[in-house]
Amino acid sequence: MISVWREAGQSNFDFHQANLPLSYGELIDLASYPKACFGVVRSEAGQKSALIISHFWTPNTAAWDNYSYHYITEGEWAPYASPAGLHAARAPSRILEQLDDLESSKMHQHDKQRALAWREACQQWNAQQSAKVKPKKGQLVVFEKPYVFRDGSRGDTFIYQGGALFKLWGGKDNCLWQLRGWRQKPFSVEDIPETPELGALGELFG
Repeated sequence: MISVWREAGQSNFDFHQANLPLSYGELIDLASYPKACFGVVRSEAGQKSALIISHFWTPNTAAWDNYSYHYITEGEWAPYASPAGLHAARAPSRILEQLDDLESSKMHQHDKQRALAWREACQQWNAQQSAKVKPKKGQLVVFEKPYVFRDGSRGDTFIYQGGALFKLWGGKDNCLWQLRGWRQKPFSVEDIPETPELGALGELFG
């Protein structure tokens, strides 16, 4: 794991394109997530393969190094081969579709097998995500595990606002919460239940 001081405002793509060793190839695309990034690298021969980047920020502003990262190729992947663990096999379809076929790859056979296992694990993950129900604005999203906020409070039921924005169901304020990576978490979707008062009004004026 490499640790450096990184200034805010620079994109992950620009940072890693500038810092990736030449031995990995040229970084031409990158999909970024909180625990891992997934890149497409192109070799001098034009072969396109995947690069997995485990990374995290250190929130302590007094630290000498505030950003840590680790590179592995798809041919080096194993379920726990990097600090990101299983999160390292969640590359989106946009990245997978750009990779060259492994049959034409110059990887060793063992590396090809690992790369194939990684691609299949990513495809399986993407299929699971696509199969999840998609909430509509105004519906309740109930997470299996609650989110824990900075003040120590917890919440598992939110009103979907679109994108990654939610309002806490039953919250005393009207704050919007941006829940990054929420689609990767187990959840269910429900309609907001009618209160008895609203139900009676509906019958009266329906």
